[in-house]
Amino acid sequence: MFKQYILVFTLILLSFSCGVSENSTMEKHNKEPLSDSKNILGGILVEHPFTSKNGETSEIMELYLRCSVQDYFIKFCESAVTPDQLKPFLNKSVTLEIEMKDGEWDNCLTEDLHVQSRTGKYLAVKAIVK
Repeated sequence: MFKQYILVFTLILLSFSCGVSENSTMEKHNKEPLSDSKNILGGILVEHPFTSKNGETSEIMELYLRCSVQDYFIKFCESAVTPDQLKPFLNKSVTLEIEMKDGEWDNCLTEDLHVQSRTGKYLAVKAIVK
């Protein structure tokens, strides 16, 4: 019984952990938003070294948006902003208009088809709010 309370509390905490306003967009299908509403997400912009699925890291740095309990990978080939536009916010608080998606992180139509197959939730940034 106690484990069930912990699980419910954890799920509630996770649902309120990031500053998502209007609609919370968790994907039902890869690369398709659930609605056309604007979704605003606030957090700290951080960098992590590229880590392959086998745990090896490289000197390549990738940008993530840190919410209170999770860092979300930013996929730039699906974003309307560039890494250079976000870099001034590195290690600072930033608010972004986003689409939260679930799918392949490394597969972009313009890139080689033989890429890392990292998958999971990621962000496509539509605009910098502040």
